[in-house]
Parts: sequence; structure tokens; C-alpha cells
Amino acid sequence: AAMPDLLAGRVSMILETIPSALAAIRSGMVRALAVTTPTRSAALPDLPTFAEAGLPDFDVSSWTALFVPASTPRAIIERLNAETLRIAHDPAYLDQLKILGTDVAASSPEGLGVFLAKDIASWSVAVQRSGATAE
Repeated sequence: AAMPDLLAGRVSMILETIPSALAAIRSGMVRALAVTTPTRSAALPDLPTFAEAGLPDFDVSSWTALFVPASTPRAIIERLNAETLRIAHDPAYLDQLKILGTDVAASSPEGLGVFLAKDIASWSVAVQRSGATAE
């Protein structure tokens, strides 16, 4: 929603996901400065990371995950994970994501749990440092 304000000059900069900003970047309507992920994006390989630009601990990744109710039987979870991994490695699917500027990372339910724990811990520190409080 912030992209129109950037294009109109009402704001001077925004943080935006690559899929949402890619067309404006490629058209030259906006100038991308860095990606917020620890590694460069395949969609914009010449664009440095924030770490390369001088902020070594900067990692703000956008991600999507598949969740099910906690009571879901393990067999169903394993089947969903197997099908998700199959799709995530399908060349046609990967080609579509590349066009959109999205990188794929897929793992196991346990791998997602480890990722979530790290992400929650990282954002918890950021919230504490900000001084924000719950109301």
C-alpha cells in the first residue's frame, strides 16, 4: 500500500517485498538500495544485502508457511509436507516464482519449528529494544 505514496513522492523510502516492488524497480520508477535478507536475491542479483551495505546483523525476511491445527495426525502432516516439498522443487513452479522475484526455502515441520523459534527470538529482542509495550 506504500508503493503509490513512494511513486507520488509523498514518502522518500519504504521497505517492500521484492514481488511487490519488482516491476517498479525494473521499470526504473524506483531505485532499490539493498535487500533485507542475508543473501542476495536471485531476482536482483546485483543488489547488495544490507549486511554488504554495512549493517551486518540486518535480516528482515518475509516468509510464508503452511500451518495446520495442533491436533492434526502426524500421517497427514507428513503427507502435506511431502506434497509441499514436491511442489516447491517442481521446475515449472520455480520458474513462476522466479518471474515474481520470490526465492523458495522448504524444509520439514521440525525445520520450520527451528526457523520460527529463531525468528520469534529475534523479533522479541527488537520489540524489547524498541520500548514498545502491550496495551
